[in-house]
Amino acid sequence: MEGRVWAELLVRSGVVLLACEVLRRFVRRTDPAARHRIGLFAFGLLTILPLLIALLPGISIGAWFGTRGVVTVETGPALAAGSAAGQAAAASIDWLLLAWAVGATIGFGWLATGQFAIWRLARSATELRGVRFSGCSRLPEILVLDKPIVPMTFGIFRPRILLPANCAEWSDARWRAVLLHEMAHIRRRDVAAQLFAGVVCTLWWFQPLVWNARRALRQDSERACDEQAMSAGMRASEYASELLAIAQLARPGVPSCAIGMAGNHLEARLHAILRSEAAVQSRTRGLLAILTLMSFATAASAITLGGSPMKRMILSGLLASASLSAATIGGTVLNPSGAAIPDATIVLTNPNNSAQQQTMSAPNGTFSFEGLQAGQYIVRVEAPGFADLFREYTVAENTNVARALVMNITKPPKVVRLGDNVMAAKLIKRVVPVYPPEAKANRVQGTVTIKATISKDGTPTELSVVSSPSPALSQSALDAVRQWRYRPVLLNGQPVAVTTDIRVSYSLTK
Repeated sequence: MEGRVWAELLVRSGVVLLACEVLRRFVRRTDPAARHRIGLFAFGLLTILPLLIALLPGISIGAWFGTRGVVTVETGPALAAGSAAGQAAAASIDWLLLAWAVGATIGFGWLATGQFAIWRLARSATELRGVRFSGCSRLPEILVLDKPIVPMTFGIFRPRILLPANCAEWSDARWRAVLLHEMAHIRRRDVAAQLFAGVVCTLWWFQPLVWNARRALRQDSERACDEQAMSAGMRASEYASELLAIAQLARPGVPSCAIGMAGNHLEARLHAILRSEAAVQSRTRGLLAILTLMSFATAASAITLGGSPMKRMILSGLLASASLSAATIGGTVLNPSGAAIPDATIVLTNPNNSAQQQTMSAPNGTFSFEGLQAGQYIVRVEAPGFADLFREYTVAENTNVARALVMNITKPPKVVRLGDNVMAAKLIKRVVPVYPPEAKANRVQGTVTIKATISKDGTPTELSVVSSPSPALSQSALDAVRQWRYRPVLLNGQPVAVTTDIRVSYSLTK
């Protein structure tokens, strides 16, 4: 994956997370449970963000910014594919993808370590029986550990509460505060929610905002449970006093797969409890915030500032991972003597829908079409001095078809006609045309098409304008193209003169 793709992922996910933070502040005066739902919904959007990017139609806004004169010379996609440097880059290690994989591995290791730590604590604890609690007919399993720990809840399918050894000395008020708080975590399924957020953070570890969102999610979870405990009849001052006493007597540190009653940001939490009034619940405002967040995620997935390979790359990856499209057609283009033919044009056609893909053979004659759906395909191979070659393939899912394609030599013409994409691969010196000031002032734009004859030594010798929007643009294009130089075109091992079309585009953007 190229760096531009990672940058786009950072920007798009950043929009979702920033929108989440703004909306959390928007509903600050409602109950903390609403803020928690907004944060959890944002994490859910991050899990499907690649799918949204792949499936939603792109909306380009690049033309909305600035007014510039842009000159574009069509060099074709074969410039990199037909060079040895391009082949070396394709074979090199994707360091960014490797870095992501290392970070994700460390993150999942951290989650597994937390699970192992809470398992060890549970094994060394003893079950506490005979606990009665008014307002709850059935309590979960309560374990007691012979250590000064923070009361915590763990377990997704089998929720359990872990308490310190001195819980036998607790007052009725402290028992009530702890059980009300921990039972609220169990009813809200906060352990599962925090584990889900941890997995998302592991996958998006390169996005700094996701860690802030996870901290906010945990804080909102604690505040929501505080609110439920106080709504059950505990006074705010009494509840805050018990919470502070628990934090002072306990050893800090809670495994990542558990939720401790008194963790970080305790001071801010106590202030919130003491100045807390009855929570202002507004389902309408919370629903509006979630719909707004969904709109931001949709916009962040669809809007682009220009062309991007990201949507195609992600969609191909999703299809391949689902085994919906994993066929490959490739091979080597050879002459009758068995030597490789570089820069041959290979066109792949699906006869069912007339869809086409095109590539060029590498210096060693190889080519490949990857990520194809199962079905029938027709391959056409073209190369100067050789007769066109056609082959038909029928491929199934998860298959790799590779063939040696031998082309027959034809009688070489005096001047060979080549496409601009083939000549682009042989361009070794290119002078970019200058946008004429008078044409820019008069807002003249368009494409100049030049018919060029390239000599055996790679020098443009005959240039004629086929079409042009103005004489000024024609002269600008001719002045630049005369200075271009190409590698000689070899036909059966001998240099030949060639003719080709060169298109130079002049455009004004706002």
